[in-house]
Amino acid sequence: MPAIFMTNDDGIASSGLPPLATHLTLCGSVTIGAPDREMSGTGTAVNMPGGDGREVRISPHDIEAPTRAAFSVSATPALSVLLAARGVFGEIPEIVVSGPNWGANLGHDVQHSGTVGAAYTAVRQGMHGIAVSVAVKSSEPHWDSAAEITRLLVSELAEADTSGPVLANLNVPDRPLDEIRGIRTVGLAGEAGYIIEGFDETHHDDGSRVLLPRVVANQRPADLDTDIGSLREGWATLTWLRLPGITQHEPDVLAALHQRTSDAAGFGA
Repeated sequence: MPAIFMTNDDGIASSGLPPLATHLTLCGSVTIGAPDREMSGTGTAVNMPGGDGREVRISPHDIEAPTRAAFSVSATPALSVLLAARGVFGEIPEIVVSGPNWGANLGHDVQHSGTVGAAYTAVRQGMHGIAVSVAVKSSEPHWDSAAEITRLLVSELAEADTSGPVLANLNVPDRPLDEIRGIRTVGLAGEAGYIIEGFDETHHDDGSRVLLPRVVANQRPADLDTDIGSLREGWATLTWLRLPGITQHEPDVLAALHQRTSDAAGFGA
């Protein structure tokens, strides 16, 4: 069974972390090293926002999941993965799972996402990287739906004959598993999943101003063959991302991974 390292960009206190960790313990030995605070939008950054980028504090953390160990880390998700690749948290992982993120990571958004950035970093270190996000619609997200699909994907990936590390971006609707239409392998949309609608602006006597961006979901029509379009129609979306200089897998290998995961989830073709 593979060694699995988990991180996220919502922080160690995220309510989605225990359900995903619990499911993944069925696939292998799970260790968590998640930021001690929210790190959304940090991408592949390895310097702490507001810090000097040198000192990293790692503290044991109790989590309601049967993991091998869990740690709160004063580091970005990407830096946490780099530390894991150096054996800082114990056994060097074979698979890195980043998430589940509170909110989808779609289209152009993936280049800013700390969730996806951690998975990118994993692949650069020779490990499989899976970014998991949920299109949250309520105060009590259906984390278990994303956790189960991720478990199946990790289980199939661990058995797959791949020529190198795989980079996957998984987005899951916020609904019960039996209400998800299935899993679709799709490309990234040519625009962002979330857009800045405008700003609320406050001016101060010293000449400074404070901007509060109003971020909303992109509601423009999107093709069903893109992550935005399929997720909007109730599908879980799986996008195989590519990195320059990293071996690209044959389409039939990725198609087989998708099909076995979909079948195991009971979605069929």
